Amino acid sequence: MTVTTPGTDTRFAIGHTDTGQAIDWIARSGGRAYNGLVTGDDRAAVLQAIADNLGAVGVTITTDLDTAEHLVTARALTGATPGNFALIWHDFHATARAETRDADRVERIARCGPAVGVSVVVGTRTLLPQDFGNNTVLRALLHADNLVVLHDPLPFEHAIAGALLQPFALPRDGGHAYTVQDGQQIPFRIAA
Repeated sequence: MTVTTPGTDTRFAIGHTDTGQAIDWIARSGGRAYNGLVTGDDRAAVLQAIADNLGAVGVTITTDLDTAEHLVTARALTGATPGNFALIWHDFHATARAETRDADRVERIARCGPAVGVSVVVGTRTLLPQDFGNNTVLRALLHADNLVVLHDPLPFEHAIAGALLQPFALPRDGGHAYTVQDGQQIPFRIAA
């Protein structure tokens, strides 16, 4: 994955379409941090690559929910936004299904954090509401900026950002994914 920083945008390629169009993960643009969602069977490798690239552009990674909450609160109160931070949660669905209160806390960070340089990137098994603690607002906040949908064996269609996704139809090899841009489903290959 190649990191590019044109102007104030920080983005890196996470894959490409069959026509060679780069699919970018946007870390920061227009003075705000960007949230993201990676879902499906082979999400761990993609999340690790995203974390590595965020670290390469100076984003401090945390996996602690309390730390992320305190950062957002302190920055909102003081107006200070030194450096960028990302809360990365690999198997969010396991916690969200058991403890919906955490989903509500993550929603607050995903809603308020980007304005003060704190983003949320989560990995879930599926796009089902249960994997987000039945918090569809959180799911929408996460996939609005960056979305990677990998193979999911459950035969469910999902209407996401104006596109109907069928993750079960993707090849199981882990190299294929969807994203959504301007209401259009875009299939692509994950960068090696």
